[in-house]
Amino acid sequence: MLGSSNAVSALRALAAHRLDVPFDADGVPQLSWRGALDRIAAELSRTGVPQLENPSAEHLAEALEDVARRLRRGSGGESGPALLDMMASELLDADAALRKGEYPVALDLARRVCAVIVCLDEIATHTAAPSAGPALPGAGQAHLRVVEHRVPSIPTTSPPAPQTSARLPELPWRGGTLVDVVLGSHLRHLRECQGLARADVTARLPACLQGIDVDALEAGSSPVLREAAAGGRLADVLHAYGTGAIAATDFEHCVAANTRTRHGYFIDRGPGRAHRYQLLEHQASSMLLAGSLLVPAAVRVPAYEQAVARKEASRVRVADNAAPRAAAPVSDRSCALCQAYRADLLHGPQAATAWLRQVGAVRAEAFEGRLRAPDAPPTTVLLDSDLLRRPDDEPGVHAAQMLHLAHLARTTALRVRVLPPAAGAVLTADTAELAFRDGRIVTAVWGLVDITYQHGDDLRPHIALDRALPPAESVRLLERAAAGDLPRRARW
Repeated sequence: MLGSSNAVSALRALAAHRLDVPFDADGVPQLSWRGALDRIAAELSRTGVPQLENPSAEHLAEALEDVARRLRRGSGGESGPALLDMMASELLDADAALRKGEYPVALDLARRVCAVIVCLDEIATHTAAPSAGPALPGAGQAHLRVVEHRVPSIPTTSPPAPQTSARLPELPWRGGTLVDVVLGSHLRHLRECQGLARADVTARLPACLQGIDVDALEAGSSPVLREAAAGGRLADVLHAYGTGAIAATDFEHCVAANTRTRHGYFIDRGPGRAHRYQLLEHQASSMLLAGSLLVPAAVRVPAYEQAVARKEASRVRVADNAAPRAAAPVSDRSCALCQAYRADLLHGPQAATAWLRQVGAVRAEAFEGRLRAPDAPPTTVLLDSDLLRRPDDEPGVHAAQMLHLAHLARTTALRVRVLPPAAGAVLTADTAELAFRDGRIVTAVWGLVDITYQHGDDLRPHIALDRALPPAESVRLLERAAAGDLPRRARW
């Protein structure tokens, strides 16, 4: 049942002890592209897959799928080899990124696959049913430890040692495929901003699509978008929602990039990803935002947001294959962000970057309003202590950001916790955990060019949260950071 983000984290921790290569702070092996492919091929050969000479990403993905099929037959279910299917998809994404010249992205994906596949014997042990006979050749007998939904407090005297015990459970995902849920939520927002009823959308659909259940589409409980994309009719569905070429390219990219992923996993690399995340954040009943590399966007001051945008402008993805059209008048009742998106005004890095800054500003304003509401939902911001150290190049911006965080912590429902260097835990990514009223939990990890969603909570932020400083002490550190009373850190 190894499919949750917790299982991936546990496997990567085990891989750190098995790969005889340097690792970064995230437990990812520092291998070259060829080195990562060779290591994956070597691990797969232990399962009976023929040894591949000069292995390619495509051949290794096929081999992974073959192993997944064999494990599926042995386990008697579909959930066991989902992790291997996901790794095969990651390899193909890595190869596609490499062909586009995005070498760092491709290399990171290949390294991530390598760090999991090196524990293939663990995967085989946990997916093979007891009655199915021995696991794949070379499969070990060690088990990953059980992780509860919330991690109990851990003493701060020393880091937790790797443990072994029973099988890690898969957290249930209720509802449709996660890609359908996220994109369906975006469609509902687009419709409501224009004051359209569901019947209005249906009336705009061509005759061959009149049977679409708009309720199920927007709830994410129907594969309408994926079926429409397969039939070449996705643009017709989006046109019924008043969108143009940008949205068509955005949604097509999201659907195409996730055709091979499991139900509770979604990689969003489309140009509208920041706005889609903002919509989910607005619906969440509670949140945990963990900042490892940057202060979370929802609590940034404008100057900090602009500084980040300047440094990340070269990484903005734009819909370069969508033909621009003349801007048409749009009627958006409550969301100015949708006007540019629907009118195809996001062409070129400058326009896309300006729109992302606007998304950040709207998100921060809505977030602060949420924190000041009488029935404010539980919200926690967890910061790596390194973010409090003043950078050399942006001292004024840094001071304003630290004071803003301290002010929010003192005057709103926001709880800020700082993870000290000696905590024995580390934050490895900018992560948001969103809990919804129906009991579902979605974890979003922000990368350089994508947002990766998974159902269920992530073990690492909760370990760090248990070891973080209390809120009162964290606020005092923020005020010291604003005054420049902490050591400076490297340029960000």
